[in-house]
Amino acid sequence: MEIDALEITQSIQNKVKALDLDIDNPITISGGIAKLEKYADIDAALTSADEIMYWVKQNGKGQIANQNKRDKKRFEEKNSISVS
Repeated sequence: MEIDALEITQSIQNKVKALDLDIDNPITISGGIAKLEKYADIDAALTSADEIMYWVKQNGKGQIANQNKRDKKRFEEKNSISVS
């Protein structure tokens, strides 16, 4: 059974957004996901996830992305197209 980390993280993000908190600023979740088996070790995977998270924050708070999503967006921006 393969776990879809992006789907799980987005589900958590949606539950946090739905909280009815009596605060002035909304709570957002930004995150980067890296698949461990693509990397030589855990440190390389964590570095990749961290880089993806910072890319997400630079492109708007409250998003979750993995390397595929980041690379697709970069390709679309570079080529001024939308890939489905």
